[in-house]
Amino acid sequence: MLFCGARGLRGQVLVRCPAISPSLFEFVMKKSVRIAVGLAVVAGVASTAGAWYTGQQLEPALVGSIAQANQELKTLTPGLGLDVTVELVSLERGVLSSTAHYRVKAKGDLTTTGDESTAVDGELLFVDRIEHGPFPLSRLMRLKLMPVMSKSNFELENSPLVAKWFSASQGVSPLSGHASIGYTGNVNSSLKLQPLEFSEEGSSLKFSGLNLNAQVAQGQKSFKLDGDMDSLALVGPDHTRIELQGLSLRNDSNLGESGLYLGTSESKLKQVQVLIAEQPPLLINDMLQTGKLDEDKSGVFGSFTYGIGMLNFAGKDLGALDMAGSVKNLDTLAIKDLAEMYKQLITNLDASHYDASNPDFNLNAEQQTKLETDIGNLLAAKPVLALDKFAFKTANGQSSFNLSLGLNKPSSFDLPPDALAMQSIASLDARLQVSKPMIKDVVLSQAALDPSADPEAAKQQAEQMSEMAGMMAVGTQMAVVDGDNIVASLKYADGQVDLNGRKMPLEEFMAMSMGMAGGMGGGMPQASLDEETPPSYADGSVDESEGDSGLQAE
Repeated sequence: MLFCGARGLRGQVLVRCPAISPSLFEFVMKKSVRIAVGLAVVAGVASTAGAWYTGQQLEPALVGSIAQANQELKTLTPGLGLDVTVELVSLERGVLSSTAHYRVKAKGDLTTTGDESTAVDGELLFVDRIEHGPFPLSRLMRLKLMPVMSKSNFELENSPLVAKWFSASQGVSPLSGHASIGYTGNVNSSLKLQPLEFSEEGSSLKFSGLNLNAQVAQGQKSFKLDGDMDSLALVGPDHTRIELQGLSLRNDSNLGESGLYLGTSESKLKQVQVLIAEQPPLLINDMLQTGKLDEDKSGVFGSFTYGIGMLNFAGKDLGALDMAGSVKNLDTLAIKDLAEMYKQLITNLDASHYDASNPDFNLNAEQQTKLETDIGNLLAAKPVLALDKFAFKTANGQSSFNLSLGLNKPSSFDLPPDALAMQSIASLDARLQVSKPMIKDVVLSQAALDPSADPEAAKQQAEQMSEMAGMMAVGTQMAVVDGDNIVASLKYADGQVDLNGRKMPLEEFMAMSMGMAGGMGGGMPQASLDEETPPSYADGSVDESEGDSGLQAE
């Protein structure tokens, strides 16, 4: 016996344990190895059995998912003027993996710009190598140990329609992706567009490639999307060149009670460069667009922003653009009903006869009544639409405009157009601010494009135009001058109008506006030129200048 454990104060042994002989150690190790091997065999058998079961269930699952995809396409593609369908061409089943072939057919007139369209009649072929779950080999090799039902590895196949596309990608499939389907129905997928280089008859394309990643919850209850592209350059036969750099896309949404996807989205573009023939280059830097949509007890509400960091033309900075808008008090049930009605109507449309610029749904009497009811419910919640900010900033000034429009439910939709509009508008609040230094910057920027222009003359002209703008605005009584800014404000509610602090009934304002519109057809309104009371400024001062005669002389 060997002694182990603790000893007493006098060294006596308190605990004894048996000695472990080499033969006993060898016996234990052999047992452990056998148990480990046995567990591995059991796991392998279980995995193979699971893979075999997945293979047996694969075909009905594919047929069902393709049917669902075709149903979704019916609601999306009519707006493009196309009829798009997906077909399962073949399925070769195996124990651990299967191979499926799909056909995507598109037919119709693809709507482009204005009334123009392009006839489309073709098909794309895809091959899909499907690894059966629960442990697809490609996932194990990447140490992804979470069980999944299957993993799809798909790519576009070469065909006469896409032969040039394959040539531009050096023979590699230009479109490929992966998708893992979990046992809960969640899908994690990635899509890759390969880099491309193409040149033909004076035109060329150079594309860095695009990567997209998406996560979709069961039943499309939520989805996340992110994507990135480094660059895209297009050159036309007339030497027109367009370059995009640094594109990124982000979206995080979930399906709300309204039937709308709620959440946030963001898209960024580092730079757009446009070169047209012999014209100087136009640069649009740091474009950013964001969106947010949410809902609570009061209804659906949302906001968006759009910005351009800097516009540059011929190497000279022109200015930056900043825009923001919002919407609130959208009735949840009304939004849901309108969305469902639109989905039903668009699904029943014939894509070959659909005109996106002027859709004709041919509503019957019942559908027309339902539409008016839903719109009435939407307006009854008193929604508010707002352009919170529209601003352009140059080196020396910033001009801006904002507008808030409150809506209301009219007594009837059969009213004359003017009465219907007035009853539907509950309130209006608008403000315009034009910076006179910004006017100077714009005039000087235009003059700088003319090499023969005299800088001193251009500066004098810019001063004159900025001052003239203020005089004309004040002369019409539609604006006031506040320091270096020309400011106009308009508010409306309960039949009363507030124009730059001057209150009047709506009828008086309409008559004044119509009179000014008529007067502008033949020049400056006579009433504004012969006004007995000189126009006032924001600080209360009075214009004592001979501005009227100056304007007439102009």
